[in-house]
Amino acid sequence: MKKFSSSASAWVSSRPNSTSTPIVPNNNNNNYAKDVDVMASTPTSRTAAAEPAPSLPQSFSVKCLGWRESRGLWGVKHTRAPVDAMVASARALPAGQSLPRATLHVSAEGVSVDGDVQSTMLPIDCISYGVQDLVYTRVFCCVLVSRSDAPGPPFRCHAFVCESRAAARGLTYALAAAFQEYSRAVKLKQAAPAPRVVDLRTPEDIAAEMLSHCQDSEA
Repeated sequence: MKKFSSSASAWVSSRPNSTSTPIVPNNNNNNYAKDVDVMASTPTSRTAAAEPAPSLPQSFSVKCLGWRESRGLWGVKHTRAPVDAMVASARALPAGQSLPRATLHVSAEGVSVDGDVQSTMLPIDCISYGVQDLVYTRVFCCVLVSRSDAPGPPFRCHAFVCESRAAARGLTYALAAAFQEYSRAVKLKQAAPAPRVVDLRTPEDIAAEMLSHCQDSEA
């Protein structure tokens, strides 16, 4: 199995090349706020449509970035700041100290985390959004909705560094498959499932969409 670098900041250079310039949110207007999120059951990009739905369960070796508070249920506008903050913290780790390793197990029940961190379960009915980060393409992040009786912020963005960009993509598709299984199970109970969103576009597709909206608004 391919191993990570022991350096805590070695992976942060995994950014899109010059053909996919990362877009920085403009907090002074709402041009950046328009999301064209892709529902897990209806992928729209050519890349998303071409890949078959993976079978579950699936496991992925990752490093844990941790979590930060998110300001909303879904959309890259609500994961950008938390991911940037977690990356900054990882870069600031002392020399010789690395991020904790873990294995993510994706199933119809959700995402379980086992490894150097405390074992935990991210229940599928509490995950509202998942995406491969468009700036750090080895990073997968998801938004977890806290239960009403749980302490802490209502929305938390969890992020993980995958072994490769392809692994982050695979993790995104695995979560989409878990959402589909969840939706089918809820429909069998004749209940309306809450919206669950996985953005299946590539980081370049997301960046190009944002750039197009920004250019249109400036024109």
